[in-house]
Amino acid sequence: RRIYLNLFLVDIIVREEFQGKLRIFPSWEMSITKVVGRKRRKLRGKHDYTIGFGQGWDPFGHKTPPKELPLVAIEGKRNWDGMDIWQCVAEAATIFRARKDMKKANCSVWGVLINAINWMFIHIDEDGKLYISKLFVLDVLDCTDEELLFIYRLMYHVVDQCFRACISPGSEESWSVADDVENEDN
Repeated sequence: RRIYLNLFLVDIIVREEFQGKLRIFPSWEMSITKVVGRKRRKLRGKHDYTIGFGQGWDPFGHKTPPKELPLVAIEGKRNWDGMDIWQCVAEAATIFRARKDMKKANCSVWGVLINAINWMFIHIDEDGKLYISKLFVLDVLDCTDEELLFIYRLMYHVVDQCFRACISPGSEESWSVADDVENEDN
């Protein structure tokens, strides 16, 4: 189920327009705690993948861990049931809440749910409004080039929007600090 996603993601993040700054972080765990009245509420999850800016080393020989909070939560499933989209939403919401709590200039996040054939995309905008796409089907063993390119373009769009969110005006301070940290490592 992950091989198609791996091929898409690796091909996308190494594109010239992303300046070699994006990384794929597999199996990244994240949690947030919020106190509501007297109760503590905890939201946590282990993302199959996240995409963001990074340093250190990842399985592809790139630097990690993220120096910027991730922007995309990706959940891969073998089987597909109606509740799986909510797991992906919860993972994206965890990232959204963490970005809000850290007062990031751009807090929009995206999520992708796949099982290698079925694909769904979610977006949580700056105001916390959730958007869920329709189901897209891509059987790579029996698809046209146009169908394959369509899903690739959707994945590219998600990654591109994330990249632009972190390099847009208002994000320059965190971006320049991240560049300084990277330059100190060299």
